[in-house]
Amino acid sequence: MTAPQPLEVLPEMTDFEFENLIDAIRHDSIAQVAATQRGVSTRPYSLVDGLHTNTPKLSDLPSDAKQAIQRSKDEHQASIKKNEEHTAPLAEKRYRGQMSQDEFDGLIDDQVQKNIDEFAARQKELAKKLKEIGRKFPESRALLARAFQAISNFFKNLWDTVAEFFRDLVHKLEKLWNKVKEFFVNTWDTVKAWWQSVLI
Repeated sequence: MTAPQPLEVLPEMTDFEFENLIDAIRHDSIAQVAATQRGVSTRPYSLVDGLHTNTPKLSDLPSDAKQAIQRSKDEHQASIKKNEEHTAPLAEKRYRGQMSQDEFDGLIDDQVQKNIDEFAARQKELAKKLKEIGRKFPESRALLARAFQAISNFFKNLWDTVAEFFRDLVHKLEKLWNKVKEFFVNTWDTVKAWWQSVLI
């Protein structure tokens, strides 16, 4: 995918400018996750100028935004746990010859699609909420946009890692079948550590 030029984030943005920027971040993050989950290589980039030199802190956001972002993070973590609970027994069954490779591949593909759909739903819901908050707190619009970009990039990378693990699991089952739980525990811990170090 070709990276678009970052959009200028002005200290004061109109409703139209702010909501267009939030929609652009949402659309781009969903498209990237859908592509990488299907094996197309992409890398996160910023639609927001100054993101890397002005990483937002959760404490700087309006309380409504903190709650919305926390809820989105919690939903990502819940999805990580569901991936573990769904995939670990499948890998063991395949390893023990209790299902065919085609059946196993199909079930993994189903989980990949579910991850894409759930990521898209979370991004749409968070974008909707942030636009509402931006109307209420126009002075926070640039900060909200930067926070949404940072969160989108982080979770894009995280779900890319899950997709890569699934591809390895399909092709290296004998090596990885009993590593599913460990992988997802580590993924959960990655979210927790990032949240504490970057957004608090």
